[in-house]
Amino acid sequence: MKHGKLFGKIIYYVFTFTIGILLAVFLPYIYMSDGENLNIMKKALESGNYAGAMILVGGHFDDRPVFHQSFESGGGIVLFSATTLVYTDGTDEEEVDESKVHKSYAGFVYGVKDSYLLTAETRNKSKLLIEDGDGNEHTVEILDGDINGDKINDTVTTYYTHGFFFLDLDADRFSSLRKLTFIDRDGKTFQQISLNLNFEEQFFTDVTEFADEYNRDYKSEKLPELNAAFLQKCENYRISSLGVAQSRADTKATIVVVVYFVSVYVIADFWLGRRYILRFFKWFLFKVCKIKTKKKEPKRQEVFGSDYFCQVTFELDVSEIENFAESVQIRYTSEKGEEVSFILLKRDKYKSTQRIKAGVYVNMWIDIDRAEYVAQDLPENLEVEGYRKTFKIKILRREEKRDENFNSTSNQSVS
Repeated sequence: MKHGKLFGKIIYYVFTFTIGILLAVFLPYIYMSDGENLNIMKKALESGNYAGAMILVGGHFDDRPVFHQSFESGGGIVLFSATTLVYTDGTDEEEVDESKVHKSYAGFVYGVKDSYLLTAETRNKSKLLIEDGDGNEHTVEILDGDINGDKINDTVTTYYTHGFFFLDLDADRFSSLRKLTFIDRDGKTFQQISLNLNFEEQFFTDVTEFADEYNRDYKSEKLPELNAAFLQKCENYRISSLGVAQSRADTKATIVVVVYFVSVYVIADFWLGRRYILRFFKWFLFKVCKIKTKKKEPKRQEVFGSDYFCQVTFELDVSEIENFAESVQIRYTSEKGEEVSFILLKRDKYKSTQRIKAGVYVNMWIDIDRAEYVAQDLPENLEVEGYRKTFKIKILRREEKRDENFNSTSNQSVS
């Protein structure tokens, strides 16, 4: 039996600790892939901390927006001067080329999930029209997600899950920006925005040396020095990082792992162990906190049918009657028809004791000259309980006690 219990403990701990180690290793990656960075972006945009959302994008940027406009229907658009990683057209979908960066006005359209209709599984006409400083109009496809699996993009993924989407309006395609027109799924204009951006901000001049070296060789040993030099040029220049999202993911994973191992120990302690946790709480509550337990009152033993005997005594008080010499008999009957009788004689000082089985006895009867005498405090029903019980009955002359109730309530005392 002991060997079987020990084997069970070994199997339990090996299995649970293996699961715990796997959770500790993979949970941070799971939380990151599940969109922890998108959750942070959404909260930052909703709170007006636009730079807090931009820092998770990738590349360099100036944390002072070059353009911001709120929409009457809710949400808005915000753009920053930035360098971002280049998206190249692959055979099936756009891919990020981490070896190249370009100058860009990058930012977000946020808080528009309830107003900008972007999702339609068929004939989705959503797009962005851009007019440059020369009056040329460019069409930018913004749909990037397929929700029904037909290999046709029918929504913007981050818009569908978090209510915002990212804009990367780079200098490779647009020499300047004069007008942005957002078209919804039905081909209707959602917002038309006028602006005047020409890539002339100081940021683009300051970042040129780093961007050129990065595009020449993204593994160049000069990049750390150039990056530090660039960031020192202005206190508002930032380099994007996933550190905040990674830290949040690590924190959430740590909490889950700690709770998991605590649960493993608690279950093991109560199921397989010696219940040290319960012992500790009992010690703390009753020894340290001095909490007193409420003593349970013993249940009153049922009177009738209890399987024990009680010593019952009847005593007569005849002090009110001179020269009283009569004998008195008191009799009761149990539910089963068994009779108990007490004969009280002067020679016994009108005292009689019987050993009676516990229970309730009824049909009280007394043998006394009722025309002459009355018995006071004689119980109508005899309740026999405990181990000793005494009933004191007072005898009075009838003419002296006419107003007394013959069947008054018993005044019992347990000796």
